[in-house]
Amino acid sequence: MNYPIDWRMIGVLVTLFFAWSGLLIRVLKRLLDKNQKQGDSRLEEINRRLEALEVAAKEETGEWQRVDRDILELRVELAQDYVRRQDFIQVISTLEAKMESLNLKADSIKDSMLNLTSQNKGRQKRG
Repeated sequence: MNYPIDWRMIGVLVTLFFAWSGLLIRVLKRLLDKNQKQGDSRLEEINRRLEALEVAAKEETGEWQRVDRDILELRVELAQDYVRRQDFIQVISTLEAKMESLNLKADSIKDSMLNLTSQNKGRQKRG
């Protein structure tokens, strides 16, 4: 079986092969370009979201700094106004001691007055 080589047929086949290859390459290039555009748009969206997150993070950081400053100011105010338990107990003990002293003085004055009135009654009966 000897087939004669037809060079024109080979030329046509080679031309068809290169044409088909060129078509496939074009289709693949378009698909890759489309995929690249989609990837770029996704990347841009991610960058926009990231920038928005950065802005929000800066704002939130400012808010946390303000809260921290407010807490420090509150601590200072509390330190100035806060009466510790031991201080309170000491003040109350001092007041109780002074009241006891006044009570003793009042009892002493009462006893002195009773003695004076009883002495005066005794003198009036004698006189």
